[in-house]
Amino acid sequence: MKLREAVSWLTGTLQRNLIPLLEECWERPLTEKERQLVSILELVQIEKFAGRPPRRFGRKPWERQALARALVAKAVYNHPHTRATIEALRATPVFRRICGFVTRADVPSESTFSRAFAKFAAIGLGEKVH
Repeated sequence: MKLREAVSWLTGTLQRNLIPLLEECWERPLTEKERQLVSILELVQIEKFAGRPPRRFGRKPWERQALARALVAKAVYNHPHTRATIEALRATPVFRRICGFVTRADVPSESTFSRAFAKFAAIGLGEKVH
């Protein structure tokens, strides 16, 4: 029962505080699906579990975090393929910013997504977050 109360409190806090602030910053109100994604990302905080790359090699930490958020977005939006997620990231500025990519040019290629998703699977990211 306490977990349900905590989730309910967090959801209420997000809806009252975080989501209105995001909507002020962006050019339009968030859709229901975008609100759901923001709430889930705030709840699971996948960035903490995405792992640190070696000091001089690999993706920058912010980029790994954005890729991890995109993995959650793929599940929330029920995209059947990574390509659908990439197309949505390139087409929708608000969705892209929620995931952590500032511009269209920041969205990596499909092969980069595939390698990152494979790495996340190898380190057991889903189990760690769960």
